[in-house]
Amino acid sequence: MAATAPQRILVVRNDRLGDTVLTLPAIVAVKEAFPRATCAVLVESGLLELLQHVPVADLWLSDDVAGGSGLLARLVRRHPFDAALVIHTNTRNALAVWRAGIPRRVTWSGKPMGRLLGNCRVDVRRSHPPIHEADFAMKFVERLAGRRLERPSPPRPSFPAPLQAAVAMRLTRWRSDGRPCCLVHPGNRGSAFNWPVYRYAELVRELDRFATVLVSGGPGEEGLVRRVRELAGDRGIPVVGWSLPEFASLVEQVDGLVVSSTGPMHLAGWLGTPVVALFSRHPVHSPQKWSPLGNHHTIIQPRLAGQSETRLSTAPEQMERIDVETVLKAVLRHVMAPAGDDVA
Repeated sequence: MAATAPQRILVVRNDRLGDTVLTLPAIVAVKEAFPRATCAVLVESGLLELLQHVPVADLWLSDDVAGGSGLLARLVRRHPFDAALVIHTNTRNALAVWRAGIPRRVTWSGKPMGRLLGNCRVDVRRSHPPIHEADFAMKFVERLAGRRLERPSPPRPSFPAPLQAAVAMRLTRWRSDGRPCCLVHPGNRGSAFNWPVYRYAELVRELDRFATVLVSGGPGEEGLVRRVRELAGDRGIPVVGWSLPEFASLVEQVDGLVVSSTGPMHLAGWLGTPVVALFSRHPVHSPQKWSPLGNHHTIIQPRLAGQSETRLSTAPEQMERIDVETVLKAVLRHVMAPAGDDVA
């Protein structure tokens, strides 16, 4: 480690929900490696309402500037940082911390601007072999600290008691006959290949025999939720229009989640909720890189065989090869496990 330890550290992770969740262990590691330093985290503005309830950073900064690196540099320059971990290394972020005059800039050498503007570079390959995103984020902390670090577990959010109680009250009202409550989230905003809508609908229809089923959607996904429920014969309780803290509290309190590789999957992993996660065989979407935190998850991928394997591995239609029966059994056996039900 350098002779003078940094005193004001900025972590830059201003992209999607899942990426930010997988960076939480690295933020905890910053606090552990530099206990006397102030740690601020720059995040996407829509995530601030959730992350402000997470006690891992001294300051959460919202990237709410609609512009290039100059405006972002002006935001960053309000705080006299002496080190920056640009985990989301893109041109805008690398330029912003450089223009803000931060003397120690840890960037990923896999991006041209990272090589050009970082003076403490992380030299790892992300895909060959695959490195988990949480471990990738840890490499930035290790580069700044100058030593190998163990990946810590991030604390859960501390939601206000009224918010948690309101979510719990809704769940109590929705549950029937004391059955478990399962959340099905059919959207993923294009973060990875997704299961077809009709398969989600069939799962909702079958799962409704064993559990109270909620069908959730984020902003702009109201139509998707409506379509899934229509195809499922109006089964499933719609959950739309919730704030991110409310939705995260719901994920924490349900008995299980079925989802593709996207933000809610990572919420479940972080919050300790059992999750059945649907992954493709595309190398970029590999669960070796993007599996949720923790160990309460079951990952299901399509079976590819023969000459079609190479072609299908990068084709979205491969997800149709994940059948509903396989997912249903995973939910009941590994997530819900209701006593006495025959799911064979």
